[in-house]
Amino acid sequence: MATKVQCIIFLISFFCVTNSVSATEPDHFVVFPTVSLYQKILDEVSQFLQNKDVSYQPKTEGNVLAVLKDGDMVRVKPKDKEGHPDTLCYKDPSKKIQYDWIVARDWLCVEVVSSANQRAEGKTGWIHRLSVSSLADLSEKITLKFYTQDFRPFTECQPGKPAGGVGVDIVKYICNLMGTEKVICDLPLCAEQEFKDNKAEKICKDSKEGNDGNTAWRKAQESCKKNCGIFFISWSKERAEERNLPPEENMEYAVAKTEYGFFTTDKSWNYSKGTSLSDKKVGVYGPSSGTLNFLKESFRGDDFKATIICPDTETLMKALSEKKIDVAFSSKEVGEYYAKKESSEIQYAGRAHDKELIPYYIGLHKDTPKVIVAWFKNTMQTKKAEIDKLLKASGLKPVSQ
Repeated sequence: MATKVQCIIFLISFFCVTNSVSATEPDHFVVFPTVSLYQKILDEVSQFLQNKDVSYQPKTEGNVLAVLKDGDMVRVKPKDKEGHPDTLCYKDPSKKIQYDWIVARDWLCVEVVSSANQRAEGKTGWIHRLSVSSLADLSEKITLKFYTQDFRPFTECQPGKPAGGVGVDIVKYICNLMGTEKVICDLPLCAEQEFKDNKAEKICKDSKEGNDGNTAWRKAQESCKKNCGIFFISWSKERAEERNLPPEENMEYAVAKTEYGFFTTDKSWNYSKGTSLSDKKVGVYGPSSGTLNFLKESFRGDDFKATIICPDTETLMKALSEKKIDVAFSSKEVGEYYAKKESSEIQYAGRAHDKELIPYYIGLHKDTPKVIVAWFKNTMQTKKAEIDKLLKASGLKPVSQ
């Protein structure tokens, strides 16, 4: 039986530990990586933690309220309906069990603020403190810089003017939602404005000759390292590793969508799977473009009479109008925008792939702090409806459509 002195010492210790943790815990954590939200701490887990000073991810799924994933946001120590903190997790509603804080000190009582898993939002439970990452862990302020290019109708870049278009609006919207003292977002920068040495004449060249046409965009990608993002980009294995994209094309993480296909001035010609292109000079935007990468992955070099690389889509459509190429390969929305400006004779001749959709992403560099990447991704996912509205208002198809 505990003596009065032992009880007093325990109460003082309990009070000090509780207050010291409360004083240092930030209001929000960003969950990273995948972790289970528990209704109560399992006895075997508590016993394990008493003997092991390591992170513990329970293998059993009993008593799991929800599974939280990368970027899901939680609030530490939520308040109950009466406004009292620290009660929802510490008591079992049916058994009225009061958890010993000394045993539970490696666990956090949290309320799920936002989650891609809608069934988890608003729920309260336990997660292990070593399975979450906090913005408070950042040693200094982070400034996120974003690059884009003239990629209408998604983004617009004009000399002497700030970047514009729905892509820029989306990035600004996400950044505003993330605005804190720890994270600052630069306005999106145009590659053409940042790198002013791109004075080469805009001409198309045979792929065998080599082409440095879109030097500005290539340099922007090369310089976009830690705490830097680029948009919009299509998926590739290299980009997935370098830009924190999903391991494979996944519309869940996409911001916009497109399809790739052929344009022509020959009204009698249409493309469908199996159509021969062996007698065609095919033009494409490149060399540092996802469009060219997709063409290379989908067709062999000997499928065409020649592959012509153009420094931008505007030049590509001009070459098509002037009959310097037979067909142009492009993103449907981007190609239609510049085709309409160039010539009424240019028409879309058909999709070049079986996939219904090709996702476009915003890519944050792999050296950006994981907590920032997770927070950015989560903000995008939980605000998909709002992002889709911005796309629809610009005449573009939202990801959900």
